Amino acid sequence: MGDLNHLLYSEQEALLRAQYCACPDARAALRRRANGYADRIRDHRLPYRSLAMATGRTAFDPFPYGAKGNRP
Repeated sequence: MGDLNHLLYSEQEALLRAQYCACPDARAALRRRANGYADRIRDHRLPYRSLAMATGRTAFDPFPYGAKGNRP
């Protein structure tokens, strides 16, 4: 079980690097890395993302207004 703050930071860093990466293969690898961190966060003993809300969303949404800050 890793430190939750480290996992969150690492996931966000991988997502940002993937967003601005020019190489498709590197972008896919960074997204896989971010998904791995997301799995570890979901399985963490602290229920940071495991609480489902009545709206069907999770308690944590890294992009509440869309990936670039735009409302959906």
